Amino acid sequence: MSVFLSVLLFFSSFPVKANEVVFPAFPEPVEGKSSTHYLISFNSDTGSYYLIKPLDPQSISVAYQGSKKVFRFSGSAISYYWKAEEGGSTWIKGGEHNYLTDLIIDDTSVFLYSSFDVFYSDGSLFFQKAPIKASFLTQMRAVEMGATLTTLVSLVPLLTVLVISFLAFRKALAWFLKVLRKA
Repeated sequence: MSVFLSVLLFFSSFPVKANEVVFPAFPEPVEGKSSTHYLISFNSDTGSYYLIKPLDPQSISVAYQGSKKVFRFSGSAISYYWKAEEGGSTWIKGGEHNYLTDLIIDDTSVFLYSSFDVFYSDGSLFFQKAPIKASFLTQMRAVEMGATLTTLVSLVPLLTVLVISFLAFRKALAWFLKVLRKA
């Protein structure tokens, strides 16, 4: 048990990431314009990351307009951008989208994460959801269990002494009963 807890705490201090980019905190949802759903892409030409937060994830579809792909919105959404090289700590609002606006997707854009499935207008899958996973330590802080695990780890030496004492007492009791039976 103590080895398990020690290993757990040791590895929880190292975040496991699919890449070296640590995104800034997402903007708060805007009432009637965006929600907690998100879609993140990266444009290699500009070096920018793009975040789209739709109010309803089912309201986005991808269509072809000539040779380009276009995001069509049947509901509202807000888009943001962020440049990692510039060291910015927040997403910058790019624009608001609704059924009147389209968003053209460059060929240099790569989609990284999405909290919902994105479909073409014909119903076929464009990008499958792959939500961002938080590290174990981040999840522990969110649930406020860090203090509980710290307390458990501090009790490991006491528990070790108690287990050894119990085993020694059991052995001594068995020896004492053996001596009494012989007498």
